[in-house]
Amino acid sequence: MTFSTSLQVVKRLTDGGADYPFECVGDTGVISTALQSCSDGWGLTVTIGVPKPKLEVSAHYGLLLSGRTLKGSLFGGWRPKSDIPSLVEKYANKALMQLGMLPILRRDQG
Repeated sequence: MTFSTSLQVVKRLTDGGADYPFECVGDTGVISTALQSCSDGWGLTVTIGVPKPKLEVSAHYGLLLSGRTLKGSLFGGWRPKSDIPSLVEKYANKALMQLGMLPILRRDQG
């Protein structure tokens, strides 16, 4: 399926455009297609994939003027410099068990 065909399918299935398209593979062509598949006026495209060969996104400026939004998220919004040390500290203090992560750790261990 090509980008233009997938765009047509999304537009048809969502009656004009998706409210929240997500791009998760790191392909800048898919980012552009996801932005095009947004609903006019309020659609929000979120890219969480890390682009590999081509780092520039190409999109028509009119897509943004019509109310669509493109937003990126790295590490799910975490700030590695401050949040990862905090997570390690919570793990060391066994505070993560209160968040229900202990059963996940046990399943992974065996």
